[in-house]
Amino acid sequence: MLIGAHVSPAGGPAKAVARGVQRGARAIQIFNQNPRAWKPRVYSADEVAGFHAAFGASNVEALLIHAVYLLNCASEDPQIRARSSPRRSRSPTTARCTSRTPPWCTPGVSGRATLDL
Repeated sequence: MLIGAHVSPAGGPAKAVARGVQRGARAIQIFNQNPRAWKPRVYSADEVAGFHAAFGASNVEALLIHAVYLLNCASEDPQIRARSSPRRSRSPTTARCTSRTPPWCTPGVSGRATLDL
């Protein structure tokens, strides 16, 4: 079992790895962008290389991307549903850091759904 921590990527994704190491985490989770905005964070080639170097030199085994709070795959608004696709909601440069790791997200609700128990 991997035990992890949600850490800040401030200063670049390599800093997130260092923060995870400081906490003794074998898995880390970050927001790859402002969680309350659609605009993705674009990492430079140097930041991506720094991430790979830090990750490879650490005991961290997994990086999870926490999806933005705006995602709602069940929205009745077609534009929000389209933007909520995991493939469209993450930065291409983040994918270079974590190409095997899908974003962590919840499906959302339509707003008019009811649950009969």
